[in-house]
Amino acid sequence: MHDRGEHPVKEASQAKVYATEHATKICGTILRLLGAYGTYEEIPLSDYFTSCKTLELGSGASEIHRNNIAREVMREYERRFESGELMAWAQTESQEDLLKLNERSGEILEQA
Repeated sequence: MHDRGEHPVKEASQAKVYATEHATKICGTILRLLGAYGTYEEIPLSDYFTSCKTLELGSGASEIHRNNIAREVMREYERRFESGELMAWAQTESQEDLLKLNERSGEILEQA
């Protein structure tokens, strides 16, 4: 995506959050299953767990990446709304009938 001149902020943040949180979850689960054995030097699981937690924080906290994802999604929907793309569903005949019914219901409520 970057090679095409796009800015993959949302996709990069999604990948980072997914990968680091799942790696931490998996290491934590295995560490709980192994108990004290997971801390032995022969089994480098505690090192893996420490690395996962470091990765979670190292390239920005997951909350920051979630904010990046939300911001990009809002920008996308704002662009689609302004271009009229989100209202394209109302162009079918059955949807137009529903919209008219909805408008008529609003008029009846206003009269009451």
